[in-house]
Amino acid sequence: MGALKALCLAGVTVLIATTALAAGASTSLASDNTVLCSAEPDEEIACPGEIYPAGTAVIAATGTATIGGTLGITVTCASSIEGTTSAISGAPLLEGSLTSVSFTSCTIGESEECTVTATNLPYSVSVLADKTSPGNGTVFVHDSGSQPAVTLSSCGIASGCTFSVAEKDEHVGGGATELAKLSATGGGPATLTATEAKLKSSFFCGSTAKWSGVYAVESPASAFLVNQEATKLCKKSTVDPCGEAYPKDTILEATGPTTFGFKHNNVLQTVKCNKGVLSGKTNAEAGAPLRGEVGGWTFAECPKSCSVSSNLATTPAEMDLAAIGKGNGLIGLRSQKGKLFEFTVKCTEPTAFECVYRKFFFAYEKQGMTVVKASTMTGGEPATWAGKGFELEFFKGDKCGMTSSFEFSYTFAKPETGGKAKAWLSLG
Repeated sequence: MGALKALCLAGVTVLIATTALAAGASTSLASDNTVLCSAEPDEEIACPGEIYPAGTAVIAATGTATIGGTLGITVTCASSIEGTTSAISGAPLLEGSLTSVSFTSCTIGESEECTVTATNLPYSVSVLADKTSPGNGTVFVHDSGSQPAVTLSSCGIASGCTFSVAEKDEHVGGGATELAKLSATGGGPATLTATEAKLKSSFFCGSTAKWSGVYAVESPASAFLVNQEATKLCKKSTVDPCGEAYPKDTILEATGPTTFGFKHNNVLQTVKCNKGVLSGKTNAEAGAPLRGEVGGWTFAECPKSCSVSSNLATTPAEMDLAAIGKGNGLIGLRSQKGKLFEFTVKCTEPTAFECVYRKFFFAYEKQGMTVVKASTMTGGEPATWAGKGFELEFFKGDKCGMTSSFEFSYTFAKPETGGKAKAWLSLG
């Protein structure tokens, strides 16, 4: 990873962690929360993609699965499984269910045909991210009261044998030894591997049985298990966790005064535009951080002799929103595809000049590992977004100073719910 890319990705993560510690907020970037992420974790961000929402369908299939009992019973089948997540995250276990388990083209022994049927669906599952191997984890299959089982029929002497999973207990996610477990390996596609996963056997079919097979996840196309606190944009002030979140593609719009301060020909210039408007939208319902994209940043109601413009309407840029507790959070902007944010200030009086300043990523600055300036969102009706003391770097212009200060105090006009602008950032 190049230094510039690493710096960009590290920005929001360092900001969130340092600011949260300074404020005493109860957030954790490396939390005990298990989430299912669309992108591979890296050194800076646990989930650099979308956190899949509750109800995400997981479909996987294998060419060969085996169920073997202690009495020498071995059944070989093609197999597929389907399930859904029950929540967006879980601490520490992400809960879900297996809604379909199928075994086809089964044989017992070397060639005898056999029928294997999954009964009492759905099966309950609990998913745990591996802190020592980001992206990977364990799927525990257990009985939550429905007595799920796999039954053999038309299988010769094994007909009538039933194999079931153990009930969930306090050991799930810890030292569980009696539960059926599948190892989850993140990727595109991810894989689920049952390596002699334990099953309980009916009385005349041996004391235990074991399930083996490698399942390739077909949907979602890429999946990784990570420990991460999810951020949501919430419709109500009841947050952490959020009672009702705004969906993917929610429109964002914040407006307010913006002030640029720089020197031209060694004379301090202060240009205040009373109507700055930042627009964008969210790219997911939840994320770590919650990702969005910037649609543009315009400036109006500036001094009569001056105008200010930006390239954000044509430059790809991402917006990161990260909750730090109590409905509040941090907002970061990151330019994409090697293009920098540019702000052009043109004035005609007392002399005509044009100064262009730019920045690669935006909304925080640090000294060493300490965040000294941050772009903060305060939840409310409406929410607000403010930043002060940021520095833009000189790009081009005659007799322009090497830096420009940049500060703003905005109010969110969107998103709206019930006809009113309302927004809070939620953890979990």
